[in-house]
Amino acid sequence: MTKRMHRLAWLILCSCGGKVIAPPPPPPPPAPQKVLLTVVSASVDGRRSDGTAWDDGDTIPPPHVRGVIDRWQAAHPELDGTDATIGEPVDVPGVLAAARKSPGPDPLVLVEVGNVVYRTTIAPGQFQPVWKFPLLTTLGPDDAVQLTVIDWDGPETFDIIGYTLVPAKTLLASRSIELPRFGNVQRLMLEVVPAPPTATSRRVVVGGRDGWVQSGVTLTAGQTVTIRAAGEVCTKGSDRTRCSGPEGQPRVSDANIPGFEKKGHGALLGAVGDVRLFVGRERRFVAASSGPLLLGVNDGDQDNNSGAYEVAIDTE
Repeated sequence: MTKRMHRLAWLILCSCGGKVIAPPPPPPPPAPQKVLLTVVSASVDGRRSDGTAWDDGDTIPPPHVRGVIDRWQAAHPELDGTDATIGEPVDVPGVLAAARKSPGPDPLVLVEVGNVVYRTTIAPGQFQPVWKFPLLTTLGPDDAVQLTVIDWDGPETFDIIGYTLVPAKTLLASRSIELPRFGNVQRLMLEVVPAPPTATSRRVVVGGRDGWVQSGVTLTAGQTVTIRAAGEVCTKGSDRTRCSGPEGQPRVSDANIPGFEKKGHGALLGAVGDVRLFVGRERRFVAASSGPLLLGVNDGDQDNNSGAYEVAIDTE
């Protein structure tokens, strides 16, 4: 029944003695809910729809999907310069090279909620990928979530495995959701629960020769993070001209970490999931991936380094 019909029916039922009792106001729509949506796992066909192998030749992505990737990257300026390394965790080197050589697909999922884009990590060479990738988002009753599964070989070459649009009401109706076949995706498993409190505050020391350091903080995509750092790191023994704070030296070096070739030598860096980010003295950002936060120094040759950065990490 429409609102107009509801009002007319009420007037007919409640008109008496020349008096009209006004109808009650319609109930307010359900409020949007903050949720933790987890992309759990999927099953993918062994070949493309045309019978060719997933990694058989380079495929230029359709413009609209390329646009989704562009929107995700534009929302994360802290990833600037690291395009070529997206998809490779710093603590698991060689993943991208191995993925490009494997005969199987390298699936990841793009999740669009309104204008916000999330991107899971890749599952290299998997027909039965398991991500268990959580993300924080807000779902209203009239929203819909676009899910696009792609075979990732890099930001410029990937295949679409399948895509589907899921009403938020479907996601909010049950904790576990199994989506049936769409495209070359046989099934996709999701979990949705109310967003738990996630605020944390932690302090950690990152030594100049410690490599990538576990911060003790685990981030969730969509979570707001603030990192502040102080201290000094020297990258050439006692040479004071090679010392700087977390922003790095006003020079670049051939020894800089891949992805940060144009950033200050010795600067503070971060990594989470399969992305890397420039931190410097202070950085506030929305996590582009999920996983333990690692911190390091922009120097691939740390044997003669000295000093350390003291880092404060606050999540909201």
